[in-house]
Amino acid sequence: MRLVAVTSRDGSPRRAALLVVAALAAVFQANFLLDWVLRGGDGMQYIVSQLAAPGQPNATLLRATDVACAVLVLVLVVPVRRALRPGPWREVVTWGTVAFAVGAIGAALAASTCPLGTRCVGSGDLEVVIHDLASAVSEVGLFGGVLGAWFATRRDGPAWFHAAAQWVFVLGGVVSALMFAYFTWTATPGTSSTAAALSQRLHILTVSAWLVCLGVLAARADGPGGATALGARVEPEVR
Repeated sequence: MRLVAVTSRDGSPRRAALLVVAALAAVFQANFLLDWVLRGGDGMQYIVSQLAAPGQPNATLLRATDVACAVLVLVLVVPVRRALRPGPWREVVTWGTVAFAVGAIGAALAASTCPLGTRCVGSGDLEVVIHDLASAVSEVGLFGGVLGAWFATRRDGPAWFHAAAQWVFVLGGVVSALMFAYFTWTATPGTSSTAAALSQRLHILTVSAWLVCLGVLAARADGPGGATALGARVEPEVR
């Protein structure tokens, strides 16, 4: 009797599908690029949530792609969970990623109503409060999941995924987040802050990169010859 990794018979198509799902999620996450193109190269000086506010030319597209990104991320959750060794950190990754997706949907449905190019801080508007709360849940969930992935892979790897989690957490969860907070709070009231907007886009791009990493992890753990990356489930081969 020998041990064989459990894989699906249609592994190759599934691996390709997981990579496509992750790539689309990453593109939709960075949907400010779509807005930028459609605006003819303008809009990078504004906070992304304000670009999705009612009345903006591409608001529906931005909000729809936010929801689409979240749905695609939920598709990745199960295969990513299978790729990680069982334990508490795997659950942190799983449920943190779910919280990210659910929060993103809530933030998209309750769009910011602050005027374009203004500092939207301390607004008493209920929809803005809901949007900000949902965004906070999404952010905490995502980077909690990233931190969980960092700890889950610190001993057994894969090394590339461990390194990716480290860089995404530091660059996206700490550096760009602190830059965004600083530039937002120091901006002149009633005006936009290009520095804040650009630091927010750096933050978003690191999230997009992380979604790609999740897809690659899931794809490598599936299909012929792609034994589960961490803690592969094994079964005895019956002769």
